[in-house]
Amino acid sequence: MSRAVSVDPDHLREQATELDWLSRRHVSERLDSSGLGTGWARGSFEEFSAYWFSGTSVLADNLSTLAAALRRAAETADRRDADDAKALRGNPRAF
Repeated sequence: MSRAVSVDPDHLREQATELDWLSRRHVSERLDSSGLGTGWARGSFEEFSAYWFSGTSVLADNLSTLAAALRRAAETADRRDADDAKALRGNPRAF
């Protein structure tokens, strides 16, 4: 027995766009320590920023990978839907 599966390709594409935005935001926004006061505070902040940036770089790459997978899933769903519709067209006994 098979289960019905419902896929919304437009929603998948929207989510992929959101993930791309998050990924790009990481690259464009660097932390600024210029207004932190003492040199010690700035140094600590910059050390943390370097550590944080490398970790979030991995996350940004993974978000881009997930966005690409969502787009492929949307394309596959559209293609399968079109193929099924084509196969069923003109076949009154398809069901």
